[in-house]
Amino acid sequence: MHYSDNYSQGQCQPSSILVLIESADRALDNEKNPLNDWEFIRSYIVSDSYLGILSKLTHLPVIGTYF
Repeated sequence: MHYSDNYSQGQCQPSSILVLIESADRALDNEKNPLNDWEFIRSYIVSDSYLGILSKLTHLPVIGTYF
């Protein structure tokens, strides 16, 4: 599997490999459905609370221009 090759070369963290394998397993379990693994992976990369904080920062006068 390519994921384990990336891990052994130091290109991925163990937690990243687990998320990618879980995503692939979900896709295989639901092969009749369109591939939608990005939503699953995104939930591990960017949390909704973090996006909420960034959204609030956009309303601040000077800082908001950067967000």
